[in-house]
Amino acid sequence: MVSPEFILTARICTVKPQWELFVASVNLAKNGEPQYHPIMNIFREGDLALLQIHPHITESPTGYRRIPLYDGSVGVRKLVTIAGWDNNGTESKLRETEIPIFSEKMCGNMLAKIGYTITKKNFCTFDEHRVKGCTHEDSGSALVAEGRLLGVLIFAGTDLPGPPLPDVFIRVNDQNEYYLWIKIIIGEKLYNANQFIQHPYYYPLLQYHPQIQTLHYSPGSDKLFVHPHPSHYSHAPRDPPHTVIHV
Repeated sequence: MVSPEFILTARICTVKPQWELFVASVNLAKNGEPQYHPIMNIFREGDLALLQIHPHITESPTGYRRIPLYDGSVGVRKLVTIAGWDNNGTESKLRETEIPIFSEKMCGNMLAKIGYTITKKNFCTFDEHRVKGCTHEDSGSALVAEGRLLGVLIFAGTDLPGPPLPDVFIRVNDQNEYYLWIKIIIGEKLYNANQFIQHPYYYPLLQYHPQIQTLHYSPGSDKLFVHPHPSHYSHAPRDPPHTVIHV
């Protein structure tokens, strides 16, 4: 949950038309009965997808909280947290464990043997003892460091025949293009507006994203105005708002 209105996941989790997509939250104070949050819009970028839901999920200090994006970079061998569902056939339990960031070069060499290419947009994790890892059912799950979101799982290396391979995540940290895309779609605070206008992803964002109609910034102002295209709100329960990003 990157905001009460938006859920971040992997694109592959949203592409099969026969799937019924929904978001559910559970109020533990009310006997664990789920509250369903219909998906009003899906925004896709590369291997990621943002699900816009209504009603929003209610945040609280002891309940649901959005996860902030990781602002900086991380090095090889840094311990990070992965999470996934342990399904034993009778019940599913959400589990988490720590695992180190794996060398991009070594990860690329290992995955090249199966024709999978690693780029600067990816993080890899790998347990050299080959005990910990993700499965394909964990696609879209979070890679977390210090309570902040580093990446989203798109490839699980334990599902293929043979020895386990590294797990692969899309990076959403260090103000990269995905970081910027998420911030704009959810209307969250960006870094300095002048830096944003000069960001190499600024013009591609305008060119390739029909959900963004215009971006307006006045020199000397402290606000950047994002105007979503009305067609992307055709099923929304309210009129399309203009998102104001405070910088």
